[in-house]
Amino acid sequence: MEVEKNAALPFLDVLVERKPDDTLGHRVYRKPTHTDRYLNAQSQQHPAQKQGIINTLIHRARIISEPRHLAEELEHLRTALRGNGYRARNIERANRRRHTPIERQEYLATTYLPYVKGCKDKIGRLFKKRNINTVFRTVRKVAAASPKTCNNDQLQGPGVYSIPCSCGKVYIGQTGRHINTRLKENKSHLKNNNTVNLSEANMVVRERRFGPRLYREALEIYRNPNNFNRDSGVDLPGIWKRVIRESSNINNAYEVTHRNIMDQ
Repeated sequence: MEVEKNAALPFLDVLVERKPDDTLGHRVYRKPTHTDRYLNAQSQQHPAQKQGIINTLIHRARIISEPRHLAEELEHLRTALRGNGYRARNIERANRRRHTPIERQEYLATTYLPYVKGCKDKIGRLFKKRNINTVFRTVRKVAAASPKTCNNDQLQGPGVYSIPCSCGKVYIGQTGRHINTRLKENKSHLKNNNTVNLSEANMVVRERRFGPRLYREALEIYRNPNNFNRDSGVDLPGIWKRVIRESSNINNAYEVTHRNIMDQ
């Protein structure tokens, strides 16, 4: 239970205030630990997402703050947004704009692309002309800084796997059975070959479905050109290869492409 302090009680984003005449006032509430840190204007994000930060904060201020607190709240936002690198003209343009409900447009399809400035926004405009919605995602995520690890328990299942070689190359494979079972078969074929270390085999992804598993294997082979596979797997559409090549972070672009496969 939380009781009021100084005749005020926070509820979600609203600070409800009890006035001397027993009526209730309201303003935007921020926790004491709030740092006014928002998506930085210099980050590698689509401009619409950064403008959306400004629009949302100003719209929230208008619908939560009563008239006597609105000017103070808007000035606070100006200072906070400038501290995050946003230009004053963009802030004022959003401030002058009045919020109107947006009619949802029906699209034939939706595609997800990693945002690369000067490239993917042009692709998005081409898709929009053909009534295809484009959702841009960041190509840099915290998860990308942490390598994936697998143990023997994680090798119990179907999917795509990789086997490193002391020569510096890697073998990419896929199986619909337990990967451990497939590795035992590989071990019998490599009795006289000590360069391939099966104990360091890694599950790239767990996947039971045959089609997505083949495409994931082909994508892994493509993103690891230093392999000793006999073939490159199924043929990949050129646009997938281009996304991987042009992305500044190939791992995240690859994950986005794989999610597109999963959605089909």
